[in-house]
Order: sequence, then C-alpha cells, then structure tokens
Amino acid sequence: MPKLKAFEEPGVRVRWEPPAVITQLIQAISQDCLKGVALFVVSTGMRADEILSLTWSQVDIVRRTAWVTAAERNPNGREPCRSTMTR
Repeated sequence: MPKLKAFEEPGVRVRWEPPAVITQLIQAISQDCLKGVALFVVSTGMRADEILSLTWSQVDIVRRTAWVTAAERNPNGREPCRSTMTR
C-alpha cells in the first residue's frame, strides 16, 4: 500500500475564491437575472440571509451600497458594491 503525504491545511481560513473561479462561475450561469444575483453576492460578500432580507430602502444603486441592519462585520452597516456591480 503506498504511503501518502498528509495534506497541509492553511493556518488561516480562506474566505474567497480566486477571480478565475468566480469568472468561470458567473459565465456558467445561463439566466441573466441569476448572474446579477451572483455578481451581487461576490461583490459584497454578504451572507444569504442578509441578501434575502434586504428591502429596497436598504439599497442605494447610485452610491452602489447596501445597508445591513445587523452588520457584525462592518461597524457602519454598509457593504460596498465593487465596480463589477451593474444596474
């Protein structure tokens, strides 16, 4: 039986995918409305429950921001939308 080298885990948790993986994921989505949702998710890093509970009063398309009421990760409660966000 061959001896396998143990896989070494990184010391920190990786919380994002490389840009190439994200691009491939977005391109694989066939419905335009879902592409927009996927872009929003990767642009903001918001959790599913945060996104699903958003109301239009918490979204500013002009300033490209979304307000999260219980934002533990961002003290000012705003999640910036990166330049990939489109209207």
